[in-house]
Amino acid sequence: MTAAAEIPRPAAALLPLQDRAGEAAVAMLVSEALVESLAQVTELIDPVRVRDTMRRLRVRSAMDVRPARLETLFRDLGAPWLMVPILHSTGARPIPHVSVSAIVLHAGSHQVTWAGFRAASGLDNRRLLGRGVELDIQDVAARAARELIQDFVSESLIGSSPVACPTAHKRDKDGYLRHPLTPDNLGLVAVVPFDAITGVGAAFHAETLTAIAYAELYRHGIRLALPALVGETLRQRRNMSQGELDQTSRIALRIAGDIDTVFTGTVEKFELRGGLEPEPEVSCSSRFIDAEEGQILSYNGMDESGWDGERLFLTGRTYTRGHLAEQLLHAMLTGALQPPPPPKHEQGPTS
Repeated sequence: MTAAAEIPRPAAALLPLQDRAGEAAVAMLVSEALVESLAQVTELIDPVRVRDTMRRLRVRSAMDVRPARLETLFRDLGAPWLMVPILHSTGARPIPHVSVSAIVLHAGSHQVTWAGFRAASGLDNRRLLGRGVELDIQDVAARAARELIQDFVSESLIGSSPVACPTAHKRDKDGYLRHPLTPDNLGLVAVVPFDAITGVGAAFHAETLTAIAYAELYRHGIRLALPALVGETLRQRRNMSQGELDQTSRIALRIAGDIDTVFTGTVEKFELRGGLEPEPEVSCSSRFIDAEEGQILSYNGMDESGWDGERLFLTGRTYTRGHLAEQLLHAMLTGALQPPPPPKHEQGPTS
C-alpha cells in the first residue's frame, strides 16, 4: 500500500486557480493537473459548489477576504481546509515554462498551514545530446502542478520535513543581521507584500516574490499569519504601499494578529533573456522587522543570473525567473537563520 493510500481522506476545497498570466489554455492545464493530483490523496468538494458558494459570499480570493468571511466560507463549504492556487507566469515558445504557487488554510486557524511554489522549464531535465527536453507546454504545466502537490502531500499530509528549495545552490552574501534568528524567536510572522520597481509587470513580479516568500518561510519552519489578516489590517490603516510599513500599521499588526515579526522586501530586477537558452536575471532584497520595536532584525539583497551555477556541458543552469528568485530567497533566509560562525581566537606569539 502506498503512503498516499494510507492518508485519511477528509473532504477539502480546491479554490479556482487565479490566472495572473492571462493564458486561459495553460490555466486549464494546470487546474486539471492540480485536481487530478490532489484527488488522489483527498476527497474534493464539487468545484461547481465551490464557485457558487464563493460567488454567493462575494469572495474573489481567500488571500484577501476578511478573516470572518473566510470562516463563513469554511462553514458553508463544510471543508476543514482549502487550497488557494495561483498561476504566476507561463510561456510556450521557444521553451515552455510555468510557475505556480499555493497556500493551504484550515478552518479555525489564524495561520497559514502550508505554502509552496514551483517553477518548471522544458530544459529542467535536459541531459546530454539534448535528451529530456520538454517542448510541449502541456507536459511542463502538468509537471509543475504535480510537483507542487507532491510537496504538499509530503510536508503536510504525511508530515515529513519541509521540502528544500529545489536545486538550491546560491550562497548567501553578507548582509545585516542584528542577532541570530530562529523560527522560535521570530514567532508569528506577517508577510507584507513585496514591492517591485521593475517597470512593466511590476505588480505581478511583486506577487510572485511574495508567494515565494511564503513558501520559503514555511520551508524554514516559520509560523505565518493569514494573508487576509495582514491585508485587512493594512487596508484599515490605509497602508497600501507594498514593501513598506509605517509605525501605526506595524503596531496595528501587532495588536490585531499578535504578530511578532514582519517580513517583506523589494524586487529590483526580474528579467528573462529569451531564445533557446533563456537566461533569467533577478535582483531582490528582503528584511525581517521586529513588530513591537520596529527594529530591522536582518537585511540582505542578491543579484544573480540563472547561469551563475553553470557546470560542465551546460548543466547547473536555472532557466526560469521564479526558480532563480526561489534560490535567492532561500539563500538569504538560510543566511539570516543560521547562527554566525564562532569568533576567531587570537593567536599568541609563536616560538
